[in-house]
Order: sequence, then C-alpha cells, then structure tokens
Amino acid sequence: MKKTVLFVPSNQNHARIFSTLSNSLNKTYNVLFLTQDHYKNEGSENELNKLGIKFKPFKQIHKDPIDILKEENVGVLVIGNDTDVIPQWFVNSANQIGIPSVLIQDGLFFDVATKQYRPKIKSNLKLILLTIRLLLLDKYHRVSDGHGGCTQIHVWGKKSQNYFIQKGVQPDKIFVTGRIMRGTNQEIGCSKSKDFTVLLARTNLLDSKLMSVKDYLRTLDELISVVSDYGIRLIIKPHPIDVKHIPTITKYQNSIMMSNKNITELLCQCNVLITDLSTVCIQALEKNIPVIIFFPSITKLIDQSSFPNDLIHKNIVMLAENKNELYQCIGRILDGSFILNHDALIDTLSDYVGSYSTNPIENSTKLIIKLLDS
Repeated sequence: MKKTVLFVPSNQNHARIFSTLSNSLNKTYNVLFLTQDHYKNEGSENELNKLGIKFKPFKQIHKDPIDILKEENVGVLVIGNDTDVIPQWFVNSANQIGIPSVLIQDGLFFDVATKQYRPKIKSNLKLILLTIRLLLLDKYHRVSDGHGGCTQIHVWGKKSQNYFIQKGVQPDKIFVTGRIMRGTNQEIGCSKSKDFTVLLARTNLLDSKLMSVKDYLRTLDELISVVSDYGIRLIIKPHPIDVKHIPTITKYQNSIMMSNKNITELLCQCNVLITDLSTVCIQALEKNIPVIIFFPSITKLIDQSSFPNDLIHKNIVMLAENKNELYQCIGRILDGSFILNHDALIDTLSDYVGSYSTNPIENSTKLIIKLLDS
C-alpha cells in the first residue's frame, strides 16, 4: 500500500508551495490536502480550487488526527504554520505514532510572556477544548502572523525545529526545509534613494490582539511626527491584513508615501527599517539594513529569549518602546553611532534562516522521499 503525504496548509501561500511539492510526489505516493476550513482558512481553499487540487475540509472528517494518520497511511506530515491549533495537534499526534513532520514555515515565532494573552479561538467546542488542552500541556503558547509569505521567506532554521523539540517532539520526527530568498541590493539591480529613507513594514498585531487599533494609530502618529522632525523620507508598506485600516490613515498621505510594492524592492530603497514582530526584520538584516523595533511594552509582552528580544540583547537591532526612544534610535543611525554586531548577526541568521538552497523544491522533495522510504 502506497504511503501518503499529508499537507495541512494554513493560508494561500502554503497552498501554492505545497502544490509544487505535491506535483513532484503524486506519481509515486498518495497526496492528501487537509484544509482547516472556517478555523484557519486565509485563502487556502480558494487557492487549491484555482490550482485544481482536491482537498478535504477538516470539519467534514469528524475524526482525531491519529485516526486520520493511520487510516490514510500517512508517511510524512507537511505543515506550514506551527502556531495554529490543528497543525500543532497533528504534529503531536504524528510524533506519538512515529510519523515524521516537515515544517515549511512562513512567519516568525515569538513566545508570549504575559498570562493576559490568549489564542484567538473560533466558536467550535472541539477546537476550544483542544486549545485549552494544549495550553495546559505547555504545547501551545507561541504566536506568528502566519503571513510571512509576503516577504518571500518560507522557512526558518534551528529556531523552528527546536520549538517542537522543546514541546516534546522527538528530534528525528521534525524537520525544516526550504530556503530564504537571498540577494544583495546589487544582485537584484536596485539602489538606495538619494534621500535618507525610512521604511515602515509591520506585521499583523491587530488580529492577534497584541495591539489595539488605538495603539496602532497612536504609534503611527508618533512615528510620522519623529520622521517629520528629522525631515527624512518615510515609506509605509501596510501589512495585507491591515489594508482595512488604510481609510483611517489617509490623512497622512501628504507627508508620507504609501506603497504596495514588493517588500524586497522597498528594502532596496531604504536606509533603515522600522518594524515590530515582522518577518521582514530578518530579510533586512540579511541585507545589512539597520532595524528598529518600535513596539510599546514589548519587553513585558514577549519572552526575553524569543524574537526579537534575542536580537536586541545581542545589539543586532535597536529597540524603541516610545516616541523619545524612537528619536534616539533614528538619531544614532543618522550620526553613525549605532554599530551593528556583525559576528552576532552571522550566528543569529544561521539559527533563524538555516542552510541556503538554490533549489528548494527539489531539496524539499528529496527530504520528504527520504523520510517516506526510511
């Protein structure tokens, strides 16, 4: 009986990546796509329909993951977002019966230190009980925007793998594969603007309830005020999920530039990136662009050993928790007093990004086949 590769996408970006992998596998192995329907869809079902790929919504199966894994003769589980309840449930279940999982992650992780944060739970009793159970077992407290694909980064290194190992998954049952999009400014044919430029690129903190709309707009006001006082150029790239708030901030159109260009192109134009918990931080650092984390109360909210506090402690990025600190950070970049710790940066990028691959689909496919045949 042929083994099955089970794909559990969390968004449309996962669906695209997984579909390419499935095309390389479906001649020799069975392939099954399991969507999370109303709990965590984010375009995955629409994308799979466009690609002509059949899938089963989780709610229609009415079975626990272990039963599904056994009945479908799953040899390898492939997930894209470890922070969702259903993928975590499947990874834990696969580990229990000796099935390896492959992680193709597209967003940064960070551990929430405060008890005040709770995962957003949809009105499904089974999933509510599951989330509570995972919380009690200390297997679910990490958050991610789940949309890191807008930076074209689809996988992370040892940081990703170690998360599951810390939660009890055996080291030989969890793997990461893929690559980060690599390229210097010269390689991709772009150059800096003549004017000193700040790029603001945030992640989606509103849906995750880590920031209120009021604080979102207040910090935006403070940032624009600081940049205006310095007389420097500001480009804002709204997060895809934050587009709905653009009508609220149209009053700033006269003093800033709003852009929906590719983030890589925008990074080429900027001298400094200001962000919060976005994947784009790593992409900027990979291009030696200074990064300022502007996020009030981040040291209280996020665990000290998690992103981005680990980068702050190593003097890889600067932290501004209020308007005055933001003044100081931008001033340090303008006067050249901020010196990046390059040795620490190299080590950190190795941990977060892992090994580069010139052919990620081929190498990911080889890994999956190796696990299936072992």
